Amino acid sequence: MTRYADLRKPVRAGIVIVDPERGTPQRVIVLQFNPDTLERSLAPQAAGADQGDRTEALRLKGPAVETWKFVAEIDATDQLDVPAPDGIHPQLADLEMLVHPTSGRLRANQALAAAGTLEITPIESPLTLFVWGARRVMPVRLTELTVTEEAFDADLNPIRASVGVGLRVLSVNDLPAGHRGSELYLAHLSQKERYVRSSAGRLESLGLRGPLAASTDAEGRRGAPRGVRKEEPMTVNPLDALPTPSSYPRTSRYHDVAPSVHVTPDGRRIPYVGRRLLPDPGEFTAIADHVVSEGERPELVADRHFGDAGQWWRIADANGVLHPRELTEVPGRRLRVTLPAGVPAPAEG
Repeated sequence: MTRYADLRKPVRAGIVIVDPERGTPQRVIVLQFNPDTLERSLAPQAAGADQGDRTEALRLKGPAVETWKFVAEIDATDQLDVPAPDGIHPQLADLEMLVHPTSGRLRANQALAAAGTLEITPIESPLTLFVWGARRVMPVRLTELTVTEEAFDADLNPIRASVGVGLRVLSVNDLPAGHRGSELYLAHLSQKERYVRSSAGRLESLGLRGPLAASTDAEGRRGAPRGVRKEEPMTVNPLDALPTPSSYPRTSRYHDVAPSVHVTPDGRRIPYVGRRLLPDPGEFTAIADHVVSEGERPELVADRHFGDAGQWWRIADANGVLHPRELTEVPGRRLRVTLPAGVPAPAEG
């Protein structure tokens, strides 16, 4: 028989206020109850969608604008063992201060204005993270805060309230390069990409057959243990649907490595992949430079420049690095981002 003490205690959703420079938490707001529902919306950022330009129909200017909405319940009467002389004023103030600058910063700006300062820099708020379980941690900006106070004590302190919260997820389009929030957003996006790979279907389920379906079947069966789906590359390259003598996709660093066969004394043939030698970095045409920031990882650099975290090896090749860790272990290092080997720079004009 399962006892209540044996049941796993659910984690709480909440908001973490982080120092954007040091990355240390300044304040943690834990929701008293997890909301029953969570409304999310995504607006694609299509290029040329409003102008009707057909050549831009499939292009995206950047990540989709993602917004989250939920209603949080705060109830002091549900925690009678916790003293609440001010009702739920402290919990409400915790949320409301997310959209207010501090009084000290406002006084400082007033002093600058009184001293005749012509231009006063807008007050920068700390980095706000919304946490909905360990797999969804993202930088956000509070866009809506609606408080409905529903009950009061004898001193008119609110003791129960519903708080409607609206959030906009901050992406790489909203934050400067190298910002901690930007890196957190890329990690959040990478998590979605891992989910996509684990839920990939088959064309046959849609009633489609042909070379593409056959290629997909062969790749799914090749080298995969029984009952285990082989992990797909993060970004699907349409060239991989074409016949190829290699067992690796064209986006793999081993695609052009000639396969070898070892013949044992008893005549068994054991195929293996030959040794891959690092190419000369001078063979690559540079298209951009990337300055490594603190805590950055090679796959994040590849995702930023190529849209595919699995292409980190291209950056390693272009910089003469054998182990990917060497790429980002020193903050401030300048990395060459290049075209694939043998691809010349586009002609000017």
